Amino acid sequence: MIGSERVPESNITKKVLAKALKNCMQTKSFAKITVMDICEECGMNRKTFYYHFKDKFDLVNWIFNIECLKQLHHSEYVFLWENFETLCEYFYENKDFYREVFSYDGQNSFTEYFQEIFYALLAEDFCVVFPSLKGHKYESFVISLYLDVFVCGIKRWIRDPACTPPKEFCMLIKMILLKSSEAFVENFHY
Repeated sequence: MIGSERVPESNITKKVLAKALKNCMQTKSFAKITVMDICEECGMNRKTFYYHFKDKFDLVNWIFNIECLKQLHHSEYVFLWENFETLCEYFYENKDFYREVFSYDGQNSFTEYFQEIFYALLAEDFCVVFPSLKGHKYESFVISLYLDVFVCGIKRWIRDPACTPPKEFCMLIKMILLKSSEAFVENFHY
């Protein structure tokens, strides 16, 4: 069957392109890497690259999905604290790569993609944790506010040359968010 044979081959090609991007990033900043650089690094042509990915940002998103998102646990809450720790451990283990990737904030950036993914995860958790917020006119605003805390916090942390170990960072974020959430729940009367 052609369809079933293609999937593994497609993943092999994508993994080769991902490795090529990571190799390129050892000598060039992410912003300066072109699709041609990636293709030359692994001996593939641009047509092959564009068959699998829209652009280098799409490749970065694929790397994140394969290496990180698929490893997260699903439970009663979509995004548990242990998942946040797993996510931070992943970023920490790949900090050189993500320092570069997070440095670009334009259209199609990884930051934009990460915010979309993280928003969906937080929105589902918020419905469970704050049931009175569901459907409220401020629901999107509150989720976006927490999203900004997580995303900006992660970016600032991972881009810091002396970034603390992930467990310490997660503990700090958890403490701050739990305290602010308690205050929010106590005072949310709109």
